[in-house]
Amino acid sequence: MADKRRPPLRSVRARATIAAVSVLAVVLIIGAAVALNFARQSLGVDSLAETAQQRADVFATRLASGESAETMIDEVDDSRRDSGLIQFIAPDGSVLDASEDLEDEGPLRFDSWPQSVTLTDDDETENYVAVTQTVPSDAGANEGVTIVYLYSLSDAELPTQVLLLVFAVGIPAVLLTVGATTWWLTGRAMRPVERMREEAELITSANLGQRIAHPGGRDEIARLAVTLNGMLDRLQASHLAQRQFVSDASHELRSPLASIRQLAEVAQTYPGTVDEQQLADHTLTEALRMQRLVESLLLLTRSDELRLNVAAAAVDLDDILAREATRIRSTHPLTVHTSGVSATQALGSASLLDQVIRNLVDNAARHAHSAIAVNCGVIEANGNPPRAWVTVDDDGTGIPLAERGRVFERFVRLDESRSRDAGGSGLGLAIVHDIIRAHGGTVRIDDSPLGGARFVLFLTPVDERETGF
Repeated sequence: MADKRRPPLRSVRARATIAAVSVLAVVLIIGAAVALNFARQSLGVDSLAETAQQRADVFATRLASGESAETMIDEVDDSRRDSGLIQFIAPDGSVLDASEDLEDEGPLRFDSWPQSVTLTDDDETENYVAVTQTVPSDAGANEGVTIVYLYSLSDAELPTQVLLLVFAVGIPAVLLTVGATTWWLTGRAMRPVERMREEAELITSANLGQRIAHPGGRDEIARLAVTLNGMLDRLQASHLAQRQFVSDASHELRSPLASIRQLAEVAQTYPGTVDEQQLADHTLTEALRMQRLVESLLLLTRSDELRLNVAAAAVDLDDILAREATRIRSTHPLTVHTSGVSATQALGSASLLDQVIRNLVDNAARHAHSAIAVNCGVIEANGNPPRAWVTVDDDGTGIPLAERGRVFERFVRLDESRSRDAGGSGLGLAIVHDIIRAHGGTVRIDDSPLGGARFVLFLTPVDERETGF
């Protein structure tokens, strides 16, 4: 359990921390590089050359005023503030005097300004920037003497080194602080998510009624909890519907099996009481009933999996209604009105639409007292696209308004007193609903002019412009 609570490197918390530290590290490193480059430019050769030139100008002025070169050399060599060297060159090119470190050097001459000079003493190398200044010929003293002043570049390197040390210590410290802060804040933000994960992990099919506690607030985590609870509501409803579906299907299949077994046991226990033809007829009837039930279940399963094969072909709805009217007249003592049937074609699967109309006609015949009516046509109203329509009416007791939505649910029978021999399996209207929905159509229930219920279908009609759904 401890391993589960330990955040792995691939966790959101770790990734957020790594991302924040990485981005900040890149920004800080780039900023440090820019700052160091700026420092080097500010304290570079050109800047130091200007400072050196100013000092050389001061020394030339003092020399022109009659001050001795030795005094200025002692000042440069002894001063802790001065990081330079000085050399005095006579007009004839000879060295008049120089700092101690330049005593062994000849006269320094330069073709450009400023000039970089490297001096080596006892295997120690130091870089300088060199400038010159000549005493004017009308100065009154030391006319034509050239002062060569060398300024050490160590003054430029020291601030850069200090700045580099500050960055070397400060950047890791800042990254560590930001990383720790991000780790803590992310962990605090993700704590409700972890609690929801633990609660969701405990929810199984045995306790689908349990819900995830709302963390409060209106942020994304709170909306996630609402979404997860909504998903659990749908899963619970689906689970209950599935259990009810299995229970109802088992009950429907058990009834014909029990009927076949009952008659077979009577024939076996009391030989001669049931003739072979009666047993065969009864078994065949119940077997066909089970076959229809299984086929209906398979069709509904394909509908649930969106695997209904709906072909975009022209289907003659009037021909289907005519065949069903003929069938009902031959099998039921009912009056079938077909005066409202007109030539109507709809786009869809002929076999599926045939089953839809048969289910509706059988349902009407089952509930009718003496008559049913079938009608079809094409309607276009209020500028809406044309729709093919079919109505099936009966003169039965009708369907209460509050129950009209339930009749399309599976295994629903509103008249519980109706026997299963006279009634259906409770799947016919569910099949109608799913097939019509797969065709992009609609089905509704109205009051019939005959006094019972009217089922109304709307489908896509066929005309010269229609090529498919």
